Amino acid sequence: MGLEDYSTDSRGDVGSWIREASMMGLLEFGPLIIKLDSNSSTKWWNNDLSIKVFKNLLKQSVERIDRVRSTAGKILLELLYMKKENDDSWMFEIPRRDELHKVLPKDEEIHWASPSELYPRMVKLLVIPEFRFDLLTGLIVAAGGMTESLVRYSSATLIEYVNLLPTDSSTISSSELSLIDIAKSLLDLAKYFEKQDRILVPLLEVVDFLFEAGTLQKITNKDEFNFLELFECVKKGVKTKDIKKLTACMKVFCGMTTLNGTVRKKALFQLLGLLVHQFPKIRRNTADQLYLTLTGSIEEDDEKSLEIEEILTNTDW
Repeated sequence: MGLEDYSTDSRGDVGSWIREASMMGLLEFGPLIIKLDSNSSTKWWNNDLSIKVFKNLLKQSVERIDRVRSTAGKILLELLYMKKENDDSWMFEIPRRDELHKVLPKDEEIHWASPSELYPRMVKLLVIPEFRFDLLTGLIVAAGGMTESLVRYSSATLIEYVNLLPTDSSTISSSELSLIDIAKSLLDLAKYFEKQDRILVPLLEVVDFLFEAGTLQKITNKDEFNFLELFECVKKGVKTKDIKKLTACMKVFCGMTTLNGTVRKKALFQLLGLLVHQFPKIRRNTADQLYLTLTGSIEEDDEKSLEIEEILTNTDW
C-alpha cells in the first residue's frame, strides 16, 4: 500500500509524497467503504485492515520528516475519534483503544513536528503488541534522522524508556511491557530488515546505545532471549563496503564483549577480523572502540590487559 512507499531519487524521499497522499485518501475513502459495507453482504473493510491502517499511521507519525509526521498525526486523530452516523459507535475497531485515547487525547493539542514533545508521548504506545513492530520501526528510522534535534530526542527517549522497563514479564501483568519484549522486537526488526540499510543501520545504532547504557546486559542470563540470534544478524551486516554500516556492526560487537560465554567469544573473533580490515578507517575505529570497551569492563589492570591496551593504542592502524 502507499503508506509503505519509500522510493528515493535525486530529489530525495519522493515516496513521502505518496505516503502523504495515501493518508489523505484513507481519511476520505475509509469511512465511505465502511458505510458501504453496512449496506452490503460483501465486506471490503475488516478489523485486520483497521489495525494495518492504524499501525502504519502510528509509524508515519514518528518518522523523520516533520511534514509527514504532522499529516499522519492529524489523520490518526481524526480516524481514532471518528464515529458512525447511525449508532454513534466507533468507526474503526482497533485494540487497546483506551490506551490510545489516554496517550492521544482528543481535547489536547499535539505538536507533531516537535521531537521534544512528541517522542516521550509516543513511546508509551509500544505497550500495544499489535502496533509495536511498526511504531518501533518508525522510532528507529527517526533515530537515524536528518537533523540533530530529531536524532537526539528520538534515540534518547527510546533508550530512556526501554532502560526503565522491568526485565521480564514475571513481575508485571500481561498488558504491560518488559525489556525482553523490546529485545525480541529489535531482533525481529533485524531479521525482517536485514537487507534494508535505511532501517538496519539506525537499528544497530540503537542496539549499541542500549549496550552502552548497560540495558541489554540485564537480560544476559534470561533464557527468553537468545543473543546468538542477534549476533548472527549483525554478522551478516559485516559483508559490506559501507563505512557507516560496518562501524555500526563493529560497535554492537564491542557491546557484545560485555556479555558472557559464547556470544562474547564470537564477538571478539569478529572484532579481530575488523582490526585487519581492508579499510584503514575501520581498523582505527575498531581499535579505538575496543580499547574504550575493554578499559570500561576490566576491573583490575593485570599484565595481559595492559598488553592488549598497549597494542590497541600504540599500533599505527
